[in-house]
Amino acid sequence: ILSIILWVIDFMERLMKKQISFVLCVLFFVQIYAQDNSKRFKGWKKTETEHFTFIYEDAQREATEGFVKIADDAWNKVAKIYSIPQNKTNVYVTGRTNTVNALTTSAPAEIVMYTNPLTLIDFTFRDEWQKLFFTHELIHIANFTFEDNSQFLNKLFGPAMNNFDYMNVDGWALEGLTTVLETELTDGGRGRSPFFEMEYKALTLDNGFIPYENVGMEKEPPYGQSYVMGYLIMRSIADNY
Repeated sequence: ILSIILWVIDFMERLMKKQISFVLCVLFFVQIYAQDNSKRFKGWKKTETEHFTFIYEDAQREATEGFVKIADDAWNKVAKIYSIPQNKTNVYVTGRTNTVNALTTSAPAEIVMYTNPLTLIDFTFRDEWQKLFFTHELIHIANFTFEDNSQFLNKLFGPAMNNFDYMNVDGWALEGLTTVLETELTDGGRGRSPFFEMEYKALTLDNGFIPYENVGMEKEPPYGQSYVMGYLIMRSIADNY
């Protein structure tokens, strides 16, 4: 009798586990098919301009069209005052993050644009955020072809050599330069932002500027030191030299 009772208990446990597994599977597939159809991945699209190849999901078509409108003009502005960006750059456009942002990779030299709505106040609203972010990242692309930098190793061993060039440049110099030029080449930028200005004005009033070697370590104010302190340093160089 005991054996029969144990067998029945075991059988019921197995049955319940199967039922739970079945329910979970059903819920999983229901969630997949119930989600917003525009967010389901359906493959990559491609649009080209003279200097850029935009790679995007169909859900980001409208955002991509916004970048396409300003991309070549941004390239021409950078090329006039700074080292010329590479002739053709891949730009990936996606909205699969919870914030607006952008980044540039060095090997290969490509741009990634994230398109969720801008909530940062640092850039002000004097110009389109797409133009500000895109110009900023394009300056990074131009950094790979510094006018006094030999491209011999790059051509011989490939774009991975860009990483070695970047290792020799402090973050405050890279981000400070892009922050200065995002301001010079647009009608907005952090250089025109009173919110961004408060970051270094507070340091001025508090006599709390940090030494060069500590910039970027983020152990003391301000937040985002490579941008704030980098902007002050590179702004001073640009204004005086």
